[in-house]
Amino acid sequence: MKSSAGEAILVGPSSGDREDISWLLTQPASDQERLAKDHFRRLLRDAAQPRHMSGNACIKLCFFLEQCRKSPSQILRDLVFSKDVCFHLFNFYIEWNEKSQHRSMRQVLELLATLLITNPSGVDFQEYKVDILRRLLSIIAHESAQPLVKPAFKALEGLLGKHAVTVADMVRIYSSRKQTATPANEIPSNPEMLDCLVSDMFYWMSLPDTSPAAGKLLVTLFKECRKNYMDLESFISLDAHSILWGRWIRDGLSKQPESLEYVKNYLFPPLFKLDRAEALDFLDALAQENELETLQRETPEARSFLLLAAMEVGKKLGLVVDGGEKVTKRSTLMTRLTTSGAEPPLKSDSKSHKCVLLPEATIGGLLTHASSAIRSSALSVLISSNLSTRPFSDEALKLLRDHLFILHADTDAKFRNDLLSNTKHLIERIRNVMANFARDFRSCPPGSIAPEVQQSKRLESHQNFVRWYINFLANELVPTAAYQRHVTALKALHMVLKSDIMSQLTVMEPSRSFSSIVFQPSLIRLLLDLILDPFDDVRSTATLIVQMAPIECFRRPSPTILRNEQAIAENEKLGLLQDFIARGEEVSKRTGRADTADGVARSQALLFNLMASKEDQLKHVESLVSSLETKVSIAEQDLGKAVSVAPIHAQFAALRLVWETVLAMDISAAWLSLQERIVVSCQRIWKVVRDVLCNDSPEGHLPSDLEELEVMDTKDVLSYSFRAIHESSNLLRSLVSKLQSRSINDLPLVSYETFRTIGDLTFDQLASLRHRGAFSTVSLTFAKCCQLSQDRAILCQPGIALLESWYKGALACIHEQTSTTRRSAGIPALVTGILSAGAVTPAFGDVMQELQSLATQPVFLSDVDETNLPQVHAMNCLKDIFRSSILGKRAESHIASCLELAADSLQSDTWAVRNCGLILLRSLIDCLFGTNESKTVTEAGWDGKSIRLSYDRYPALPELLLKLLKLNLEDGPLRVPVIGAVESVFPALDILRRAGPPVAQRKEILDSVSAHLDSKVWHIRDIAARTIATLLLHDNWLADLLPLLDGRGACVNRQHGILVSLKYVLERHLELGTSNLPGM
Repeated sequence: MKSSAGEAILVGPSSGDREDISWLLTQPASDQERLAKDHFRRLLRDAAQPRHMSGNACIKLCFFLEQCRKSPSQILRDLVFSKDVCFHLFNFYIEWNEKSQHRSMRQVLELLATLLITNPSGVDFQEYKVDILRRLLSIIAHESAQPLVKPAFKALEGLLGKHAVTVADMVRIYSSRKQTATPANEIPSNPEMLDCLVSDMFYWMSLPDTSPAAGKLLVTLFKECRKNYMDLESFISLDAHSILWGRWIRDGLSKQPESLEYVKNYLFPPLFKLDRAEALDFLDALAQENELETLQRETPEARSFLLLAAMEVGKKLGLVVDGGEKVTKRSTLMTRLTTSGAEPPLKSDSKSHKCVLLPEATIGGLLTHASSAIRSSALSVLISSNLSTRPFSDEALKLLRDHLFILHADTDAKFRNDLLSNTKHLIERIRNVMANFARDFRSCPPGSIAPEVQQSKRLESHQNFVRWYINFLANELVPTAAYQRHVTALKALHMVLKSDIMSQLTVMEPSRSFSSIVFQPSLIRLLLDLILDPFDDVRSTATLIVQMAPIECFRRPSPTILRNEQAIAENEKLGLLQDFIARGEEVSKRTGRADTADGVARSQALLFNLMASKEDQLKHVESLVSSLETKVSIAEQDLGKAVSVAPIHAQFAALRLVWETVLAMDISAAWLSLQERIVVSCQRIWKVVRDVLCNDSPEGHLPSDLEELEVMDTKDVLSYSFRAIHESSNLLRSLVSKLQSRSINDLPLVSYETFRTIGDLTFDQLASLRHRGAFSTVSLTFAKCCQLSQDRAILCQPGIALLESWYKGALACIHEQTSTTRRSAGIPALVTGILSAGAVTPAFGDVMQELQSLATQPVFLSDVDETNLPQVHAMNCLKDIFRSSILGKRAESHIASCLELAADSLQSDTWAVRNCGLILLRSLIDCLFGTNESKTVTEAGWDGKSIRLSYDRYPALPELLLKLLKLNLEDGPLRVPVIGAVESVFPALDILRRAGPPVAQRKEILDSVSAHLDSKVWHIRDIAARTIATLLLHDNWLADLLPLLDGRGACVNRQHGILVSLKYVLERHLELGTSNLPGM
């Protein structure tokens, strides 16, 4: 029986999850526990895999434990309630929830809460609960790694919400940690310990990543406190529960004022919804403590900001209503009243209870405050409402008219984003109000005159505001306005046009068309001028708005009044736009500016989209291609003349924008012929500018035939050459992007020959270019070609695969090209582009092995010149692979071997190899720690408790760190150039300072780091001292520090290093609160 059971363990139950339990129940009682444990571990191991590998293993795990809990077998029931299973489940949730974030992880938490609540053993239940709470509170109280904070908050919120733990349990465990004993069956009468617990939780509200989870837990905690503490005599003196959580929020904001935005988003909405009366008490208390007039001061207090934030949320939830002009003369700023005391309620507002009346005049005064935060909050309070159909009061619309021009001129980017968000809400609310009034007019029965008159006045006030707002936005687009006014007005106008608000105006005024209200000739002229604006976002937004204009707006003004519609030629319908393009081309030819050329290109694409017939569109593209070919011919004959009078990048950009809008069904043989001519033009212009961009110093190179021209300098030639390759490469990428599409006649939009020509051209460019901006653009096109080379239509072509031929060419470049730059120019982009295709051949692992093999080859300077180093190119390729967002994850398994490679390269006698090894090592450090950390966290270093880096995952890393630390020690086993030794110390010290030391090598690493305290380089002494402060973050740190302080007979550098170390050690312990010295 045992052998058969053992065989079943290997094979497993043959059917579904339900059969697992049935199969276990058929096994002997002596084997059930062992078999169930094995099956549980197997399910837990499967669930701990990454999301794409685990599938529904997490659901299977929960189902298995739930079935065991309900099974008739006492053995299985005891197993599922055991401490081992509960803690494995808890640790699994804490450690994996942040990484995988399965939806089923919530099911794991609910199952854990069920196991704690239904545990038949009361003693075990209390023990489990204490251990779990102790772990969770230690994480929240800054005694563990930050990556575990979010799942800790979620776990505690889930257990508290399911009543598996109580607030009293949390306070008791927290008190024991603070050395304050609290009886198990008694809620503390003094809420100081609860205040400390809430303060620790509130700290995480200041971080954007943890604030949602922290806010949800705090709301659950406040809700439980409301149930448990409301009737207690000790809290009745506080008058209301809202005063309690209000005090917690105010105290937390006094310590972390930067948390206000997250408090407004994650605490106020659920708390205000929890109990309307308590929310009103809170708003009243804030109003009494902070009069709105205090905000008029230049330096208002943080609690005054809290009042504005609370009013904003309260208004969105219907707790605060507009007061209009009726309360402007009241002595109190916020008054509690019933809804009937304010404006007549809408139908949907009939269930409202008491609310707070907001004087709009006072809020309006804050729209011109010196603080941008107050201005933004005041505008949000003025615009927001719990009902999107609630009309604005006349006072509110007047305030907007008086102050919007000031808000549009603000130079702060964050304020502009907030302003546009509020503008979107303003437009939506006015649109809904006007639509609601229109429906009321249609449904109003005959004879009801009074309500109709009242609604007509309100509708008219909103319509007048919309007309004023459009005129205001048009006036903001004048040429003399600043960038801030331009971009804000353009984005706001785009919102207006995208909304349905204009249709509401035309419905009420059928005699006026949409274009007559918005797209007047003056506005069209302003928008066209802004298409040539120096700022890209202004040009792009202006183009989007012009695209929404009717075609009649672009008609050239007729010189005679008697010309009728039939007499207008077809090209006259777009005459205004054609004249603008001609003027833009003249300006572009005269100035050579890239922004003007981009504006001309956008106008050409706009003209193409406005053309009615396919024949006219084809003729337009043909004219663009002909113009391009003419300018290429000029450049081939005389590059200096082309730079002066025939800039080419506008044609490339126009063709790219046109090609992106062409539909597959519109492509014909004529279009494909134009495509071939475009590719040939790209090849020709590459031959013209190749010598300029492929020179080792392109910034200072001028072709010999242009040196005699006094009016021509290197900057003009380089700018022309770069823009030509930049725009032509973007055009080629747009062409190949349509490879997988087919026309209505089943013609491929890109032929195999054209695709191969483009791929070979971009390969040649990357292999030769030395201009960083140019090969950065070309690398995107080549990567696109590599990815599309795996398309079935390309793979089925006879001959050698394109990707393999490009890979062989890249290896040839690595072996043959000189190493004139430390970044190897475009060679790393060739390799990363080829690997981004994810092809079977060349395989990712084979390429990594080949590159590491090339990088480890010895350098023989006697045989080859130092500028011909394949090792440099290979290491630079590895560096770019690890930095790539596409390939970085796949390269993680090669980090350990590349760390060894980088360390060995630092010992080379060749500077280029040492330099590239150091750059590779820096890239690997970024892979280990990530690049999302703030500068403050990076500079602070390890906190002594968190796991920033798993040394078990990289077992060779500790020895590598020791190796790097010993490179420049006088008695060290290795002898390398002084500069290389100095460079090698920094990455080793940086890793130790940020990740902490491996436990097994702590003493040896401490000795090696302390040896650098007498370095002649001041920066090394400083970093070594900071690293020592990190290494001494343990309980017995004083015993390790005292031997370092012995500076008898030491040199001056050593004495300085010792004193700096002592300073950093004491500062770090005081900062973390880990000192065990008396008086500290």
